[in-house]
Amino acid sequence: MADRQGDFSALEREIRDLHRFFQDWYNGAIPDTDESFQRFAGALAPGFLIVLPDGRALDREQILRAVRTENASHGKSGPEIRIWVEDVRLRIPPRTDGDLLIATYEEWQGDAGDDDSPRGRLSTGVFRIPPAPGTAPGTTPGTAPGTDVVEWLHVHETWLPSSIRPKGDGEDG
Repeated sequence: MADRQGDFSALEREIRDLHRFFQDWYNGAIPDTDESFQRFAGALAPGFLIVLPDGRALDREQILRAVRTENASHGKSGPEIRIWVEDVRLRIPPRTDGDLLIATYEEWQGDAGDDDSPRGRLSTGVFRIPPAPGTAPGTTPGTAPGTDVVEWLHVHETWLPSSIRPKGDGEDG
């Protein structure tokens, strides 16, 4: 893959879009259907693992179950949740012929309408750009089911200190 900037653009778009999905899912703006949930399930590679800020590690099936049960968990009896991403950075550019990307980003969550509530986490993700069907690995980006051109392999989250505040206004862009 010669287009590193294109890879990073696709990666940043995927990170932001998936977090918009989470916001919409938790607020009930997306129906609880298999088709809707495929947006998340299709993005996670087999063997996916997430380490949460409290140190718990969840494999692909565990995180899918946890998120699936949280559809419309906000907004009905309390404020809607806002989730947005800031400061996406490509940390280790892949080899010229590689298909792996490593990025960090800040994920912010807070109650809608409450500018004092956001809590942030610094996340590091390992991603794969799968080859298009019928092509050799590392030559042409393909499309993972339910995603743009990126599969999520691993995420590690850690809480940001409360002294660190979001740079933006919660409107992910």
